[in-house]
Amino acid sequence: RVALASIICFVLIYCFGIAHMVKVLKLTVPQGIAAGFLPFALGDGIKLLIGIPLAIKLRPVVARYISPEGEEEARA
Repeated sequence: RVALASIICFVLIYCFGIAHMVKVLKLTVPQGIAAGFLPFALGDGIKLLIGIPLAIKLRPVVARYISPEGEEEARA
């Protein structure tokens, strides 16, 4: 679920960002993709590869701080 949510978020960001660039800068769609996607795709791919396993690993730790009372009740 974490991977799917992350990918969907990046796709939405790119879609709206490219559409905005096409409209405001009066670019063609291929030009918008070249300017708004290609320079950032590698870096965002690396963020996904690092961020997804990290989020999965840290989820139990974060859950303890978000709901410490629920953690104690769940263990009892």
